Amino acid sequence: MVLHGKLGRVRITASTPTSTTNLSADLWTDKRTLVIDDTTRRHWDRNSTLHRVYGATTGTPLAAASYTLDYVRGRVVFSTDHSTAVVYKVDMAWFPTSCLGVTKSWSLDVSNDLKDSTVFSCATGSIGWRTFTPGLGEGTIQLGRLYGSSESTGPPFVDRQALSSPLFVELLPSATAGDKFECYAYIQTDSHQISVDDLGQENVTLKPSGPIHYTTST
Repeated sequence: MVLHGKLGRVRITASTPTSTTNLSADLWTDKRTLVIDDTTRRHWDRNSTLHRVYGATTGTPLAAASYTLDYVRGRVVFSTDHSTAVVYKVDMAWFPTSCLGVTKSWSLDVSNDLKDSTVFSCATGSIGWRTFTPGLGEGTIQLGRLYGSSESTGPPFVDRQALSSPLFVELLPSATAGDKFECYAYIQTDSHQISVDDLGQENVTLKPSGPIHYTTST
């Protein structure tokens, strides 16, 4: 079914992380992907040294070299198969997430840097088509907001930009479903416009740092 834009929503994280220990986690049937049960604590601080994973031996963390961390989606990915019968626990620093108020639109543009790899042909005749090799991907997020006299309904982007404070952002096509785009991003620009015959406008540009994920669950 086609979605109506009125169902959209934007969520972003706070600027200060919260630390939690011994959170329960479930290992997926692939025996390598470990996800914490609490869905509200899945955006992890990339600069924290707290992150630890515990398996069958309580109090003894697993070797950090045995897994990688997905900070955007709050996942631990083991390099080898692990037992699904073990009760896993995770320590982490995570960012609380809340709905960004007075937001009226969002857009996401994703591109891939394609390099021209066309070469001469050793066969008779000329080259008819170019060939390309994919390079680095990147994205740009645009947020359209109404500008109020108080920023109590959302964080002051101008302050976080001045502090080079990154954030996790979730772009929801529909607030009634779990599907969303999510990534770790920096504030690139924050512009404000006041007109005598219109509502105050704010336009924020975010640049994702690292991969952009499309998640099909909360």
